[in-house]
Parts: sequence; C-alpha cells; structure tokens
Amino acid sequence: MPSFDIIKKVAPKATFRTQSVIGAFDIDVNHINEHFMGTIDLDGKQWNVGLIVGGSGTARQLSPVKSSAIASSTALIQAAAR
Repeated sequence: MPSFDIIKKVAPKATFRTQSVIGAFDIDVNHINEHFMGTIDLDGKQWNVGLIVGGSGTARQLSPVKSSAIASSTALIQAAAR
C-alpha cells in the first residue's frame, strides 16, 4: 500500500507585507511547519484524478485524467528521483 510522509516548511522573506501579517496574527516565523502522514488504499479500486485547469480569474474546467496516466507519470518521477 503506498504511503506518504511530507514535511512542509516555510521560511518567509522579511518584507513589509509578511511583517504586517506576522504582527496581525501573532505568528512565530521560526516554526511554520506542517507534517502530513498517511497511506493510500487503492488496492482493487477504480479511481480517477481531476485537474482544475485555468489561470486565476478565468472560467476553469475540470479535466479528467486516467489513473494509468497518473501511474506512468508517478513511475517517471520515481525513476528520476533515484
């Protein structure tokens, strides 16, 4: 069963805008982390992925993508990561 373990860390630049948000919401900029863990139970299940395509402020449409296209893309990404 595929699993994932993702750590998202943010190091904001010291700009006027970021300092304004930090001050308004009392944010600790030294600890802006999110940790996502889980498993993906796909065994024997039919599934598809939909992508929302389009620029900001435009009429977007949902483009279905076949699971075989995702699987081959995932294989290419994994091969490139080795």
